[in-house]
Amino acid sequence: MRTKTIGTLGLASALILLLGVLLACTPTQAIPIQLPTPTAQAAPPTLSPAALEMIKMAQAFEDTRNRGDTNAHIALVAAAKKEQFREHAEQWVGMGGWKEIKDCIVSDDRVVCKGVARGGALPCGISELHIASAEYWFRDGKIDMTRYSYEQDTYSAVYPFEKSFMEWTRKNRLELLHDMGRLTREGGALRVTLIKEYCAQATAQTTQFAQAAPAGAQVVKAFSKMDAACDGKTEWTVESARAAWIDVGIGWFAKDGKIAQENWKQVSLVITLDGKEIKDLEKYFHGPKPLKLDCPGSPISAEMVGLEIYVPPLPVGDHKVTWKTTIESDLNDGYDDYKKGSVFEFTGTIRVKP
Repeated sequence: MRTKTIGTLGLASALILLLGVLLACTPTQAIPIQLPTPTAQAAPPTLSPAALEMIKMAQAFEDTRNRGDTNAHIALVAAAKKEQFREHAEQWVGMGGWKEIKDCIVSDDRVVCKGVARGGALPCGISELHIASAEYWFRDGKIDMTRYSYEQDTYSAVYPFEKSFMEWTRKNRLELLHDMGRLTREGGALRVTLIKEYCAQATAQTTQFAQAAPAGAQVVKAFSKMDAACDGKTEWTVESARAAWIDVGIGWFAKDGKIAQENWKQVSLVITLDGKEIKDLEKYFHGPKPLKLDCPGSPISAEMVGLEIYVPPLPVGDHKVTWKTTIESDLNDGYDDYKKGSVFEFTGTIRVKP
């Protein structure tokens, strides 16, 4: 396991104020081992009263902050750290933050738990953050320090989001940047407001299409030629990274380029993304160009024309693309005949991962 650790208190970054510590963990694959059947099941270790009290205090630490009772929250904190914890708790309440911990264990002066974090200040499309390790250090019976480490999928989603969000804030809401970073309920609430505004415009950008993705950008093709042409499927799912651009275009192939271009004039297309129709399709036209598909038992070698339409990175989650092709007059592509009025419809699900 490789970790990336950032301290919780006294840090200036808005991301660190929100998350405490981020820990990138690479999961390891367990090797199955055949064990002998035990003759008796060992009893779980018994926790001492002191250990149980430490776990109880760690849970109360989160519960009091979750419900916004800052005075009860800092009553659990070592005297020298009360004001630091108060400020962070106030900002957390303003952000609507919520942490839930479970599976706690005690080691010397430390409680270590797992859990989840929720709240209004999460990245677009993220409902919760997965806590790999919530740690609470004790001194003289009080909580002296905390650290939260997050699983890799969470870290991978949050880091690029925070960078993009801060760039957007500096460009569009510079006058609010200082107030957003204040360790107060008002500062936390302002952060949530700006994140909602940022996410709304980010979602709106999914209807802004480009004829080419930026140089060096990762691109995922939404239309699966192998599924459609080789296997005859009309529905499929492809996975995409959070930062990838999506090509939602489609093509028509024929025996040669001249036939493909003539066929194209007799075909009408409707493409939708998440229910919204993409307009002015002809400005995305390309071709003809060679097409080769290694279909099992029946490889395809042809010429293709069609559309290349690139969509900026989409929010995390599932997105539906539909392609509806209608044959406007009888035609032949050099292989098969198509009758006027024939309709072919395909659906692709783009699964954007955190």
